[in-house]
Amino acid sequence: SDFQRYTGRLNVNHKANDWIDIGIKQMLSHTSQNGYSDQTDQEQGINYMSPLSMIFSMNPTQPVYGEDGKPNPNAGMGNVTNPLLNLIGTGESTDQTYNVLRYRSLTNANVNMQILPELAIRSAFGLDYSDSKTFSWWAPESVDGEAYNGLGDHLTYTTIVKNASIIADFNKTMEKHNLQIMGGYEVEGLTSRILQASAEQYYTYKLPEISNGQPLGVGSDITSSNMMSFIGNMNYNYNNRYYASGSIRTDGSSRLGANNRWGTFWSGSLAWRLSEEGFLADAEWLNDLKIRASYGTNGTLPIDYY
Repeated sequence: SDFQRYTGRLNVNHKANDWIDIGIKQMLSHTSQNGYSDQTDQEQGINYMSPLSMIFSMNPTQPVYGEDGKPNPNAGMGNVTNPLLNLIGTGESTDQTYNVLRYRSLTNANVNMQILPELAIRSAFGLDYSDSKTFSWWAPESVDGEAYNGLGDHLTYTTIVKNASIIADFNKTMEKHNLQIMGGYEVEGLTSRILQASAEQYYTYKLPEISNGQPLGVGSDITSSNMMSFIGNMNYNYNNRYYASGSIRTDGSSRLGANNRWGTFWSGSLAWRLSEEGFLADAEWLNDLKIRASYGTNGTLPIDYY
């Protein structure tokens, strides 16, 4: 068994002029994992469990290796066997193996514009692409594969997440008055695709690809969802002593029915920093004291897509 990972990152920032900044971040990764399935007992349910977790269930009175120099199969307790057997396999004709290949690309781009000293606009775009390919193989003479005379299974799982936003931020200070107003628009899309194919009745353990067996099953599935949001937020304080804030957002999701697709959620709060008042100015034992009250609404999306 083995595990390998390769990762690369690239960050680029460019100041186009006095009021525009551009940034791009790119991450690429590739992982490869190979392992064996435990075959000592079909009912034990260990399957592809990490050998490290099985160590905690080993019998401390038994040697890890037997007198013949091979891993001692009796070193475990109950249904848990010697984890070394999972790392070295049982032989090509009886192995139960799995191979996982994962690819991921994470891209983020942003543009920041300082339109006025008090007004800034931020625009961002993100793309998260993930592709996972898993191949499970039960040799014809393996514990689980014997019933199928060999079983091969390919599973491909691909997800694509796209999001974009544009936010306007206004900040103004007028003597003791401080005001901040933010408004924006966000959109996100998710697409998942699954493709699975399996075969049985292999005539040799040397050719595990599913084209060398008899077709057992083929299936595919695709799901997608989209969400759109309009957001707003306001914060005000007078002399850093009295505070008021409010926020509102309207969300629309394709996971909800056409007649109940949109929802609006809001919140508001008031705060008073008593430690800034004159009657507490001489309280050396007090650094900061603020009273705050807030109320708001929220919502959740269903787990299912439809």
